[in-house]
Amino acid sequence: MVAEVKGTASGAVSPTTQRPATAEVAGVVAPGNPGAVSGENVSLTRTAAEMRDLEQAVHGAPDVDIERVNRLRQAIAEGTYQVDDEKLAQNLLRHEMMMISGGEVGKK
Repeated sequence: MVAEVKGTASGAVSPTTQRPATAEVAGVVAPGNPGAVSGENVSLTRTAAEMRDLEQAVHGAPDVDIERVNRLRQAIAEGTYQVDDEKLAQNLLRHEMMMISGGEVGKK
């Protein structure tokens, strides 16, 4: 059986919510009757609920750490900002290796 979920929004369904699926929500229609809805229940797994919570946290986080940006601007303007060449080179290499390997570098 193939079901398509349309019009979902973060936080719209709690992980313990179980209700009969509707044709509009789950895309499940009783055989032979296009207007009828089957009696299936829709619920989120614990993993799906955690993913929803993480998505909400990410959307609530600022895109830019303004305080850090201001500290860096001030350090640059004062001539006190120093770059650790070795650390920069290591991070560039690690990033390139992750891109090549699909993100597996450095995982233990």
